Amino acid sequence: MAPGDAGDAMAGGETVIAAGMGARGCVTDAEITFAVRDACARARIDVANIDVLAGLQRQETDGALSAAAGLLQTQVLLYHPDTLKLAGGRCVTQSGRSMRATGVPSVAEAAALCAAGPQGYLILPRIAHPTVTVALAQSPGATRP
Repeated sequence: MAPGDAGDAMAGGETVIAAGMGARGCVTDAEITFAVRDACARARIDVANIDVLAGLQRQETDGALSAAAGLLQTQVLLYHPDTLKLAGGRCVTQSGRSMRATGVPSVAEAAALCAAGPQGYLILPRIAHPTVTVALAQSPGATRP
């Protein structure tokens, strides 16, 4: 799917494993890729099983997120802050920076949960790297590899 405000990846009923990203404006595709690989290692998931890289629709980070998705050979979904707020109640961590900037407890968790669909759940809560945070979520029907 092309970058832009997106619905959840469950629209077609498929199961997904999503990597949600929160990022500072200075983030690079290499930093995002490293963070996703680290999250997958911690969750014992092969990075090839990540179906979507999801994040906040934001001009400063859209290019790096799209480039990282290309490097990871996955699609990218970018969400408007109002869409991420809908998943905010399902976040398990909270970042003061994220709350001040977007009103969402964790952009990474909310983006992963949005991409995994309304019944999606976190399999790895937000972990922080210097310029990026990442969380992993999956839809209910996905079997963990």
